[in-house]
Amino acid sequence: MFNHIPQNLGDFYNCNVYLQNESGRKNYIDLGVVGTSFTRVEMDVRNVGPQGVSWSNFFGSRNTPGSQAFALFATYNGYPYWFFNYYDNFNSHNAPQNDNNRHIVSFGYTGAPDNEISGSVDGIEYYNRKIAEDFKTPGTLYLFRRNSTDAYDMEHIMNIYYVKLYENNVLIRHFVPVPCGLKIGDFVVPSNGMWDIVEQKFYGNMGSGEFIYGVDGE
Repeated sequence: MFNHIPQNLGDFYNCNVYLQNESGRKNYIDLGVVGTSFTRVEMDVRNVGPQGVSWSNFFGSRNTPGSQAFALFATYNGYPYWFFNYYDNFNSHNAPQNDNNRHIVSFGYTGAPDNEISGSVDGIEYYNRKIAEDFKTPGTLYLFRRNSTDAYDMEHIMNIYYVKLYENNVLIRHFVPVPCGLKIGDFVVPSNGMWDIVEQKFYGNMGSGEFIYGVDGE
């Protein structure tokens, strides 16, 4: 049991609590949102590793073998790579060597200067293209897994501290980790998962195994 069990949602803004997947297990959350030409995701995430694993799809949705995509990938082979996969286009960013620190990863519609899709890590842009008109993902967006027929189990571990989803630059979801047993109003969190501050709704594990709720430094 961790010492830091939040007493209310305001306590989550210390930004030190995270949700972690079990390596090789089918832990994932259906975020309930279909990606469009105007969707953007921002997340605070740490690629924990371990070393030498192949890439893993930890967010999004796409067709096989990659069309209609709005997805994020990561790998850890000496150092992390971040992959941005949009519509039919694929690009990557190499994080600093041996860096498994937290990063703010942002991907999707920005609107400026010319209806652009942008992918950035810690505010530095590594991916840019115009939007694909009338684009929608084939399914809802998943977290800790990609929603597609060719998705595979996560082979490495990700710590996710928050996820924000925007539509046309308006915040529509703000997910923060919550531990099993936390009471939010009259609702008791049934398992470790994510709470959406915008909807005031719990999102739990849709797969096998259990998520790990953790706190940096404990």
